[in-house]
Amino acid sequence: GDTMKNISSITCIIDSGSILPEMQSHSEYLITPQRLTLTRRGKSADTQIIEGQWAYPLDKQLQQELFDLAAEKRCREYERVESADPPDGGETMNIIITYADDDTCTLFYDPGTTYRGAAELVERIRQIIQSLDPASAVIVQQP
Repeated sequence: GDTMKNISSITCIIDSGSILPEMQSHSEYLITPQRLTLTRRGKSADTQIIEGQWAYPLDKQLQQELFDLAAEKRCREYERVESADPPDGGETMNIIITYADDDTCTLFYDPGTTYRGAAELVERIRQIIQSLDPASAVIVQQP
């Protein structure tokens, strides 16, 4: 039916664009009601990226607002809009919404791509990522 689906997690995966190989990174932000877990790795053998996995406590209100927002829409309501003239080499970003029934909805952002209906969702996710306080991080795993 069209009842609101409960969200179990939201993942944001960011791959850096065309910069020096040793500065390129793959970052996964897993947001659950309890915490945010960041897993980051470099993309080259001589990477200068600090790799590892960290858990952050989350601002409960920001998290709740994000999940409520994601629960309001069906996946099919997000409409992908491709750029006629995509920029070279920007970052790519995937947003994966995982529902309580294990259904998923993936928004795949190439450079220049947007989704109608997803602007506020992306804005909230970026807000949460930017609000992370490194001092509050707990190291889960480091290589």
